[in-house]
Parts: sequence; C-alpha cells; structure tokens
Amino acid sequence: MVVLDASGKALDLKKKLGEGGEGAVWASPERSDRAVKTYLRPISTEKSEKLATMVGIADPPLLQIAAWPSGLVYDATRKPVGFEMPKLGTQRALHEIFGTKSRMQIFPEADWRLLVHAAVNVAGAFEFMHRRAIVIGDVNPNNVVIQNDAQIRFIDCDSFQITVGSRTFRCEVGMAEYQPPELQGVALGSVTRTAQHDAFGMAVLIFQLLFLGKHPFMGRLPNPGANPPTIDQNIKLGNYFYDERARQRGLEPPPASLTLAAVTPELARLFERAFRGAPDDRPLAHEWKPALQRLEASVVQCSVNKAHRYRQGINCPWCTIEVQQQIVYFAAPSLMAGGLVDESIWATFPQAEVDRLWAEIAKVAPPNIAYAATPASFPDGKPIDADLRVKGKQFLLCMCGLAVVAIALAALPRTRVYDWVDLAVALIVWLLRPRGGAELMARRVRFNETKTAYEQAEDEWRRCAEAQGYATMRQQLAQVKTLLSAQRATYEAEIRRVRETGEAEAKKHYLDSQFIRAAKIKGIGPALTARLAYWNIETALDITDAVYRVQGIGPAKAAALKTWRSQVEQRFRFDRKMIEPMLLDVKRRHVRQRLQGRTELLTGPQMLRGVVDAQEKRAYAARATALQTRALFDQARADMRKMSPLVYR
Repeated sequence: MVVLDASGKALDLKKKLGEGGEGAVWASPERSDRAVKTYLRPISTEKSEKLATMVGIADPPLLQIAAWPSGLVYDATRKPVGFEMPKLGTQRALHEIFGTKSRMQIFPEADWRLLVHAAVNVAGAFEFMHRRAIVIGDVNPNNVVIQNDAQIRFIDCDSFQITVGSRTFRCEVGMAEYQPPELQGVALGSVTRTAQHDAFGMAVLIFQLLFLGKHPFMGRLPNPGANPPTIDQNIKLGNYFYDERARQRGLEPPPASLTLAAVTPELARLFERAFRGAPDDRPLAHEWKPALQRLEASVVQCSVNKAHRYRQGINCPWCTIEVQQQIVYFAAPSLMAGGLVDESIWATFPQAEVDRLWAEIAKVAPPNIAYAATPASFPDGKPIDADLRVKGKQFLLCMCGLAVVAIALAALPRTRVYDWVDLAVALIVWLLRPRGGAELMARRVRFNETKTAYEQAEDEWRRCAEAQGYATMRQQLAQVKTLLSAQRATYEAEIRRVRETGEAEAKKHYLDSQFIRAAKIKGIGPALTARLAYWNIETALDITDAVYRVQGIGPAKAAALKTWRSQVEQRFRFDRKMIEPMLLDVKRRHVRQRLQGRTELLTGPQMLRGVVDAQEKRAYAARATALQTRALFDQARADMRKMSPLVYR
C-alpha cells in the first residue's frame, strides 16, 4: 500500500503489524520508531478535522505515552486516509498481564508487586491525559498496553475525546463493562465525557490488576435466576461484589478471589467511592497514584513460596488460594535455569530429613490448659442499717403486696417472674421505707452488672481453654508431612503418566498454547476476547460449552469458536519432543511443592510454640478475670440476700 506523507513523499507500506475492524497498522518505511495507521473506509470531514487537531497538539511527552497521531497520510487525491504515530515496540494488551495463563507465558517473571506497580503507572498515565484535557472515553484493557517493565502506553487514541479551545471532539464508543452507571444504555456519541467518567473505568482497570483479572461487578448472586445479570447490568444495579455492603446483601466474589483485605484500607475506601459514590466523588488519578505507591511500598515476599508477594501485615493470600482452591496464580520461574529444573531438592531434602523435622514438631507439647468452672465464694453480705428494715405490720403489708403480684403474674406465664417479684419488693420497700428502697435498687444494679461481667468472663475463659489453634496447626503440619512422604512416588507416577499418555497430553498442551486473542475468528473482536478472558477462556483448550454463559456469545459465535478449536486440533502433529514442556511442568510443580513443604516443617516448631504461648497467656488472663468477676458477683449477690432473701437465695 502506498500513501503520501504531509510533504507529499510516497510511503510504500509493506510490513503489516496488525489489523482490526477499523483499519490496519504498518511499519513505517522511513523510521523504525514510527508506524502508520490506515483506515479501511473513507473517513468523515469531522474525523479528518479531529486527526488534524490531534496532530497539532502532539509533543514529545504525549508521543512518549501514547500512539498519538504525529502526522496525517493521504491517498493520491490528497484525502486523509490515516496517520503516522510512534511505534511503541514490544507491547501487550493490559488484560494479558492480569489473565493468569497469558501472564505465565508472556510475563513469566511478573509477580503481584509488578502488578501493583503497573496499577501505579495506569493512574499516572490517566493523570497525564486528564491534565491535557484529554478524556479516554473508551476505557478498556485493549487500548492500554503494557511492556515487560510495567510501563503503560495508550493506543487507538483516535477514538479519545479531545478539547482544544472551544471545540470538543467526542468519543463515540465505549465498552459497557468499563462505563459508569450513568452512561449504561446511553448513546455515547451524544455525551461529552468528563474525567469522572474515565475515573470509573480506570478504577476497574486498577481493580483487575490487583485482583488478577476479576471484574468488581462480576460475582455470585444469592438468587441469580435463569438469566443472571451481565456485568454491565450489574454496574447499573450497583452490584459491587467485594465490600461489606455486598456481603450483607448476599453477594459473593467469584471463587479463588482476593478480598479487600489484600489491599490497604485506604485503597478499599477509594474503590468504594469509585463504585458506589456519586460521579463527582469518584477518586481521580491524582488520588489513586500515591495510595497505590503506598501499597507497593508495603509489599513483602512470602516466606513459604518465593513467587508470592502480598501486603505486609496479613497472611499470604496466594498460599491460602493454592491450598484451598488448588489454583496457582504465580509460578516460580527462578526454579528454572536454562530450560532445566534444579532437582537437587530430592537429594538435599530426603525422607530422613522429613522425619527429623517432624520429630522436632512432635516435641512441642500442647497448651497446659484445662477448663474448670470458676469456683464460687461465699462472702458475708453488707449489713443493713436498722432504719432501712421493714418490720411488723409493714412486713405483713409487704407480703400481702407480694401475694397480689404473684396472682397477677399467674396470667403472664412468659414474664421473668423473679425480676417482677424483685421490682415489686423494691417498690413496696420504697413506699414503706424510701431510703431502704433506694438501697435495694442500688444493690440490684450492682448485682446485674457483676452478673453480666462474670458470665462474659466465664464464656471467654471457656473459649480460651477449649481453643483449637494448636490442634489445627498440628493437623496442618501433619498433612504437609504426609504429602512430602508420599511425594516422590506421586512425582514418579505423574512423570510415567505423561510419558505413557504423551500424545493426548501434548495435544492438550498445544491447544492451551493457542490464544484466542492471536486468532482471527469471525465475530470475535477485542471486546469479546476480553469478556471471554474474564471467564478464564483464553485458549483453544478452554473452548467448551462454557462459552455460552459469556455475554454476547450466541450460537453463531459459539459455533465460530468451536470451529476454530477444531481447526487448531487438525493442525496438531505429535512429536515426542512435545512432552518435554509437560515434563518440565510436572518437575517444576513438585520442586516448588517440596520447597514449600520444607519451609513449613522448618518453621513448624517455632509457629507451634508461638500458638501455645499465645493460647496459654490468653487463657490465664481469662481465668484471672473470671475469678475476679466471680468474687464481685458473689459479693453483690450476698448483699442482695440481706435485703431480698426471697429472690436471691
């Protein structure tokens, strides 16, 4: 294809770098750091004016952060047919770093700290654009690209909304999953977007980076029905699945998801404002960036699995997910060297070492705690002054009053009789001896307060004495020891199975290496590719009947996906060398598992002793509190007996 640059010089475009529904991108024949985008269809006058305006505001900082138009290109009649722009080098769509399979293959060294750093850079990129009065509009993970160093760039900039002087060129498109509630179902070309609109989509991108591709408005409803709402419908309904209000409504995140505890409380509040607050209260990029930087500074390495990074002050969430959900989000590429696995762990950590470490764990005795009810004491009651007592005829009147109360209470079987009798006694005493009634009420208040305090202290003492922390941890360590003892046999069986079923396993491995995003499938564009990735449908292997649950995938598109998978299968040719990657996967997994198990057994005695010490300290403190509150309660009860022996026996 031949086009003309602004000076009229012919550019012979030969090397196509990519193609979409709107146009194609070519390598520039003149400069290696430039590319050329040409449109498939003639562009409107307004589009030409917009591109010319974008070229007019281009400067080095803008060209550094975006594939921004730097010059128009024309056909032979001098009509604009495209534009020149920076060639950004090796880059990947943002969703490829938060999609688990694509990240492990394309970004094998990427850990959670890098994802947090990428989120910092996303906020910085949006902040730069908004300061230039540029609104992205069509926020989505396909027009934000990332490099290996987590640097962020924008592409498809010709769809952005720009304002120069009094002229605004609107963004006419947008992926619904990244548009705020107020723009759902709205004709986007009729709306002048604001930074607050972008702030919603930016917050979703940041959330997906931190939460490994999970969309904040995707999860499990308590009563989903036959047609559960789609992501864009959840946005409109306000179904944010991750905060406390969501839990109260019965909304749950997808399985194997992080919780908001994985990020700082500051970031949790920013997400709440972004997803639940009014549009004007949505946090902009200048608020996100420092908060994300503080999270990045707090990230630490897991002591059990070196591939895991998480926020300091919490337990490693990735270890929990791997154990409970059997899902590995982060590999350990450091175990690989030159395409081989360092298997020295089998020699340096044999079964004898497993047994030795377990013997150290077995030496840690359980907490020396045995619950026994707090013994009662029998103090003397506080004496009553003679002028507080009710005597003679007054006592008979009191008894008659009590008889009347008892008859009345007979019609109220659910009434707390003792409390009513007590109140009746207090009332009668107060009528006959006001100072006596006041003293009785004061003693009754002390009695109730000390009784409640004692019952709470006794419950705490019982819970501490019966705590299962030691037993639970001991059981977990025993499971680790059992796994390690049987691991060698399991490992050899898996290696043997891979070799015996090599062709079938190689075929699965091959299908799993063929990404939907890299294929040309009729009707499956970038938007649907991203939606499929939300459901962990990234490769040919993932294409099953599960595609029908993805919004926008009807019978025709599902058939197109399955046809493509069949074509991929037909291209497969088996070679014995194909099983080598699968053997490496098995070896790497078992080496990682054994390293993790060794760490758990090495730290086991110290952790158990810590649990024992904590349980004993808490139990002894609870026991002392129970004894103290029991003594106060017994004294208050003895004081009451002096004035109301009929009730406080």
